[in-house]
Amino acid sequence: MGEFAGVLLVFLSCLVVTGRCRDDTFTEELLIRPLTSGHIYSHFEFTTTWTTPEITRSIDQYRDFEFSHYDLFPRAFGEIVERYHVRELHLSLTQGLWRHRKWGYPIVDAPPGAQLWVWFNPTSENLDQTWRDLVNALSGLVCASLNFIDSTNTVSPELSYRPQGLAEEWYAGNSSYMRYAALPRENVCTENLTPWKKLLPCDTQSGLSMLLHPVPLYTAHYHALSLHLRPSCKDVSCSSVHLELTQALSLVQGPTLSSSGHQDWSLQQLFSTQLIYTCPLASMSKIYVDVTGNRDMKKFTLDPEPDIFDESGSGPSLRQLAVYDVQAALAGDGFNIEATYKSRHIYGIIPSPHLHVSRFITGYGQEGGSITVKFTNSGSTSLSVVYLEVLPWYLRLFLHTSHSYSHTKSPVYISKLVTARDREQGWLYEAVVEIPASSTIELSLDFTRALLKWLEYPPDANHGFYIPAATISAVLPTPRNVSVNSLTCSTLKDKYIYKKLKVNNLVIKNIEVGPMAAGTFVYKQMDQKCFFLNGSNTQLYTLKMREKIDEWEGQRTCPWRQGEKNLSCTNALYGEWYEASYEKAGGDECMSEGRLVLKKIENKESSFSRIVHRVKNIFKRGHKVENDCVEKDATKEQVIVEENPLYEDREDLEDITEEDEDEVKTSNKTENSQETKKDR
Repeated sequence: MGEFAGVLLVFLSCLVVTGRCRDDTFTEELLIRPLTSGHIYSHFEFTTTWTTPEITRSIDQYRDFEFSHYDLFPRAFGEIVERYHVRELHLSLTQGLWRHRKWGYPIVDAPPGAQLWVWFNPTSENLDQTWRDLVNALSGLVCASLNFIDSTNTVSPELSYRPQGLAEEWYAGNSSYMRYAALPRENVCTENLTPWKKLLPCDTQSGLSMLLHPVPLYTAHYHALSLHLRPSCKDVSCSSVHLELTQALSLVQGPTLSSSGHQDWSLQQLFSTQLIYTCPLASMSKIYVDVTGNRDMKKFTLDPEPDIFDESGSGPSLRQLAVYDVQAALAGDGFNIEATYKSRHIYGIIPSPHLHVSRFITGYGQEGGSITVKFTNSGSTSLSVVYLEVLPWYLRLFLHTSHSYSHTKSPVYISKLVTARDREQGWLYEAVVEIPASSTIELSLDFTRALLKWLEYPPDANHGFYIPAATISAVLPTPRNVSVNSLTCSTLKDKYIYKKLKVNNLVIKNIEVGPMAAGTFVYKQMDQKCFFLNGSNTQLYTLKMREKIDEWEGQRTCPWRQGEKNLSCTNALYGEWYEASYEKAGGDECMSEGRLVLKKIENKESSFSRIVHRVKNIFKRGHKVENDCVEKDATKEQVIVEENPLYEDREDLEDITEEDEDEVKTSNKTENSQETKKDR
């Protein structure tokens, strides 16, 4: 009886204090890392975790989530996850290109534009329809053009984009539960930042989100917004699980010089404001400054001094952080961190990353070309790399020449290949490439360009089309130039610092190059190893368009080809003074490849009155010729030019003016004669 009374007392105390026992937490973290190139890399992470018995059962049994009693978790996003059978979701909106040679590897890598990949629960019967409904819902949530994602740019890779959360091998190895798509031309602006900030518990009223002003964010060299939802372990032993939502924001800002020529920086200078209020709903609010190699503060000093210094790892995995507790620092006035350099920044040789990938388009003309990918391995050991290409259907690939190499004889093994179907499905090319130590290899994919219909071209067709970024996945032997050492942790600090853990809660790939190069296993974090997922740069290319241009008598060019033709076509289609009808002439590749027949608008005046009016004109003009139009050759196609329904020609207008003047004179004479009679 005493034990029951104690449990009841604890439960009642929870109800009195918070209304219910808290089962969710919210943390906010900021990492500031001065880069070797002189730029400043800032990475925000706002993490919301939620655990209930219903969520635990859904994670263990791969069922749909059933949320209730929302507190810190955003309800707008939770309803989408609950309705569309989502288990794991990753969405990124990026503006700019990450420079891997200068900046190393980011904490969260994302290609330019929009990228979305989702793992669904096995409970969905029609996964394609669920995917279409999901992208439309997310499009409205983040105010992005995700509704342009359809079957032509959606794929299901076999080895890339494995689950980053809890997943068993039978589920992680079945790519039919996964969908991936990218929109490389998607622009990121404040209309995306505003709904993203509204998902935070404190919005932008307090906490680290006060630093998210649009002007410094969208004037940066690189800017990325992301949403990551996954089931993960609650502790190191993984005895309990929870649902984790991470809202991340990364930006790289250019170096700023002070009056003395030093590259000093501060929170006020980077984000145009300083911290004033703390988020009362956050259980942790911290700022980390990377001082690796500057533990003795000989390069730059920090004001105020950090609360603690955290050091971990050794050699390439050495991490030294200056930690600030924002909740304790904001007990009084505003909080600002200032870094003052003791000397000018010296631009030396930047150490190259262990693996670097560059992609470009070769060829000339508008008939064909080649996508060339260059892999550079600067390490002392060979690497197995998973290379993924998602290409649109209007690029015709040649598979028999897709394995052309330069200066190497390393084999390539295709793990999955999906050929394109016109206007229905794009290309999926996924291969495993073996890169020897200290070498560079090239892989080329030859293609030809298709001729599209005129409605399928973008508004600025001469600007070109964007190809989505390629994806490179590998396990690096050393964490050199790597910003994150672990993908299994929930907090930013645990991801960044190096720990020797053996956690088997993340399923990724390990490729053994050979005839059967497809295998998965439960990932165990090894010493001096790091998983690497990289998105290459997007590519811009042009498609061939109509070259031959004829005049009005024959076929006419597409309206985007020349400015003067565009003007005449616009006048013909959208003019208000006559009607135009279009008649097809040949194929349907271009709508303007036909003829515009201009139809005369019938006059509403009766035939008898027109005859009388014409006779009057004949007598007034004498023997003047009525019709001055030149008769065209009978073999040529006649173009009927419409006449104005009010005035058939300019001469009629003159005749009407003369008639009006005569009537005025006659009326004046009549009035004068009447006045004369009265006087008499």
